[in-house]
Order: sequence, then C-alpha cells, then structure tokens
Amino acid sequence: MPKLTWSLPHVTPAAIAAAFLLTPNGLANESQPKSTTAQELSIAVELLPPISVGVMEQVTPASQLLPGSPITESPTSTQGFENELTPNIEPNIEQTNDSMAQVTSVSQLSDVQPTDWAFQALQSIVERYGCMAGYPDGTYRGNRPLNRYEFAAALNACFDQLSKIILAPNLASSYFKEDLEAIKRLQSEFTVELARLRGNLDAVTARTAEVEITEFSTTTKLNGEVDFILIDYFTDNKAAPCCSSPNQDDSLTTTFTGLALLSFDTSFTGKDLLRTRIDTTDVPEFNNPLDGTDMTLYDFETDTDQEFVITELYYRFPISDRIQAHIAAAGLSADEITDPLNPVSALSRFGVHNPVYRLAEGGGAAIRYQFNDSIRISVAYLGSAASISNPTEGNGLFNGQFGAFTQLTLTPNQRLGIGLNYVHYYSPEPNSGVDVTGSTGSQFSQAPFGDQTATSANGFGLQGRYRLSPGFALGGWLSYINANAESSPRQSGLDGSKGAKADIWTWAITMAFPDLGKEGNELGFVFGMPPRLAENDINSRQDSDVSYHLETFYRYQINDNISITPGLFVILSPEHNSNNNSIVVPMVKTKFIF
Repeated sequence: MPKLTWSLPHVTPAAIAAAFLLTPNGLANESQPKSTTAQELSIAVELLPPISVGVMEQVTPASQLLPGSPITESPTSTQGFENELTPNIEPNIEQTNDSMAQVTSVSQLSDVQPTDWAFQALQSIVERYGCMAGYPDGTYRGNRPLNRYEFAAALNACFDQLSKIILAPNLASSYFKEDLEAIKRLQSEFTVELARLRGNLDAVTARTAEVEITEFSTTTKLNGEVDFILIDYFTDNKAAPCCSSPNQDDSLTTTFTGLALLSFDTSFTGKDLLRTRIDTTDVPEFNNPLDGTDMTLYDFETDTDQEFVITELYYRFPISDRIQAHIAAAGLSADEITDPLNPVSALSRFGVHNPVYRLAEGGGAAIRYQFNDSIRISVAYLGSAASISNPTEGNGLFNGQFGAFTQLTLTPNQRLGIGLNYVHYYSPEPNSGVDVTGSTGSQFSQAPFGDQTATSANGFGLQGRYRLSPGFALGGWLSYINANAESSPRQSGLDGSKGAKADIWTWAITMAFPDLGKEGNELGFVFGMPPRLAENDINSRQDSDVSYHLETFYRYQINDNISITPGLFVILSPEHNSNNNSIVVPMVKTKFIF
C-alpha cells in the first residue's frame, strides 16, 4: 500500500479541523470559552475508530453529477478557488468575488486579534500546516458564511498540503511526527473504550436485525388493555318503574371481575387508520334485569360471556387536508367522530357524555369537515351492527335501526368548546331493541311506546366545556328528545295510537381537576338528571318524579401503563320514582395498558 494512502486516515482529523478554520465561516463566528488548537482537534476526533479509506468511494465523483452541474473541475489550490467555482449560496448570504491569497503568518490578517477565542487555532493552521488563505485586503472575514463549494475547495487544499508534509523526506525529523505519535498514544490508551464502543454498535446492529425479522407488522400496531374491577352495590329493594312501589328485595353482592381488549391499528399511508378491536369480558351488567334500572350501568360493560368478540371494525382516512371520512362495519359511535366536550373521564355510562351520542353507533359511514381552527362539522349515518348486517325484511343498512347524527363544534380558543348536535333515530318493529336514550335513563324514556312499537326520535343537544385553569375545567350538557310512535302502541299492549308523541329531557354538570397531585391523575365530579320522560301521550308511561345522578372518582396514575381509579356513584329516586330507595355503587378499577 502506498505510504500516502496509509497515512491519510491518521491526518484526516487535522485536515477537517483545518478546513473549518481556513475558511471565512470557520469557527470564528461562535463564542467559545476556550481556545482550541488544530492539534487538539485532530487528537479528539482520532479517538473514534479509524475510518476506512474505502468509505470515500461512496461519494459520487463530480464527473458523474447530473448535466448542468456547476462543478467542472476540482481545484487543487486555495488560490483563486472562488473564481473557479460557481457557488449556490442562500439568498440571504452576501456573495463575494474577492480572490484569496495564501498567508504565512496569522499576523498578516488585520481582523484577527490575539484576544479572539480561535486565535491559537488559526495560528497553528497557518504556521504548522500552511493551508489557510486570506483576502487581498489583508482580512480573514471570520464571520462571513461558508457555502459548500468553498468548503470542498478548502478541504482539498488542506489535503494537498498535508500530502506534501507526509511525503516529505525529512518527515521523521519534522514537527508533524509529534502529532502522529500523540494520536498513536491516545489510540493505545483508549483501546478498551474503543473496543467497547464497537461491541455496542455490533449489538445494536444485531438487535435491529432481530426486530426487523420478528416485528408484528411494518404497518400494524398492537395496543392492549386489561382491567380488574371490584364492584359493590348497596340498596334495599329492586327498583320499580315510576309510580309503582318496589316489592322485591335486593340480593346483589360484591363482585370482582375483569375485561381485556386488543386493538390492531393499521396505517397504510401514515394518515389513515384501520382499527380492529377484540374484547372479552365477564363484567356483569347492573341493569334492569338485576336491579330494576339501567341508571346504574357503568361505561365499560360489554359482557361477552368470556368469548372474544369484534367490537370495533372501521377505517378512517383523509379525503383532503380539511375532510376526514370513516367507514365502519361495527363499533363506530358519534363521540368518536366528534368531540363530546366532556372534561371528565367518568365511570358511569351516563356520566361519560351526553346520551344523544348513543343514538348513532354501530356500522355505516361518517365524515368530518374542518372549516378552520375554530369551526368543524361532523355528520354520520350509523346503524346497529346486528341490523345493518341482517338481510331480512325490516333490517339492512337503510331499513333497520339507524341514527343520523350531525354536530357543529365551535372552539374559539383553547379554553372554550361548544357543541350543537342533532340526531334522528329510528327503530323498526318488532323486537328491534327500541332505545331512544342509549340505556341511560328510565325504562319509560328508553321505550316511550313499548318495546314492540316502531319508534322514531329527533334529539337536540347542547354541550360545552370551559377550562378555567390548567388544573380545573367545567363541562355540561342539556338535551331534548322528541319521540314518535311509528306504529300502534297496542302492539306493546298499551292504550295508544300511531303518531303518539313523547318528550324526554336530560342534563348534567361536570367538573374535572386534571393532574391533581401528579401528572396523569384526575379528580372528577358528575351531577345531573338521567333521561326523564316528562310528557307522553300514553299517560301510563310517564315519569312523575325526578332522579339525580351523583358521581365522583379519583384516578391515580402509577406510571404510563398502570392506573388505579376508586370511585362511586349514587342514584337518588331511581327510575324517577320517589318510592325507590337510593342506590350506591362503589368500585375500584385498575387499568393496565400496553
């Protein structure tokens, strides 16, 4: 191997240091507390593993650049290099055509003073290596920006000069020998550290290769959640519908249960999302069959009899910068395509958000349009997954149970959010599961005209959220639902006729104290009235009293993956019937996410 080729890796650090210092944009435009010599720079850089000369083969030769390249030849001298090159300098950088001349002493540069932080480094580059040029007017112009062409020419000039030094016949007696000996000594002293660094790099390379081979998918991310829930239930009697007296004793006891869910989130473009979620749980439903009311339902109930069930299957994708669309076969709900504006992460089904959002959920399509940063509108047509996938009469995508939902969301600033929504709901007959309040209110409010009567409803909602401070936010909603009998209530054994009407109201006030005690924690309160059937053409199905929902909880975030949430909610006069005793439901929920 030629002596020059062997020696170049050892002097490369000095060449790089020289290249930065000989140009007008060198290191002189930064304030440093300490002067640095070229020798120190070369020694510091040489501590890294030696760089193979073969690496330079990765650089595309100038002769292979695309036609029109401004580079026509490689200058071999610093003299006149700005006239040989056509620099492509940024528009805000002042160009100069002044030629430069080689200097032999740093004192020849009038704008370089001994007090400059880089003075010693400049002096070493000029007097030891002789590869720095100044302008004809005797200035160095250390604060002038450097472009890439100037850097290439300067680097080449230093390599030329260093090559001459290495090939000099009196190298053994030259001052350059001191630099090489210092480098060799430092390499010897840091042999262990360099070996460890190489080992770490090899380990990282091997690990990366293993991950690439064994990773689940390059486009799919697996998210999981496991909840353990301790629930109790306190009351004297099973709740009875309005105006009736309870006559069954309550026998519910403490339960300990859990649920698990897996979400497969796939993206094909980085902006879209294909979600497939699988749930399994044996969480009991504290609802009408057990305690006489659905007002005690919690939000995480999806009893699957310990079988794995697909609960969400939809695809979300952008149509443009302002428009986002959803296509769903199951599990899409109105609150997922828009913001329900509730600052509280409640435990109960009623406390999570306005009940009108539950009238549109399942499969179908949705679209969201962002007018600007403050205004957006969301529209959805969603039907029960069991109904839209059923081809029989009275079912299907357009003839079965569905909800057509829209919401206008206004967020004039980061503190305030207001939502105005409307939903049209329809449930055909018979046995289609009529529920115009999303299993949150009384039995009468859910099916004003009975379970066997085709029912439509128009719901109007107003909800808002206001953040008074980073640690305190208020929220609330008010909704009115007008229900209509689309078939005769006599099919449900009731005295009424087709066209009967009913009025349902609900409201709530919520308070949240986020990050209370620790980041990720939350203290929350909910107070409101579950959906109440205030007026009905069928007098026998009307709520004469008023129920109230009181809820509080505190989520303690142990770490990013584990949280514990103790809480309880109380239902006063369940089923809007003052004859019923209050119901207290305490619980402790431990969540693991991964």
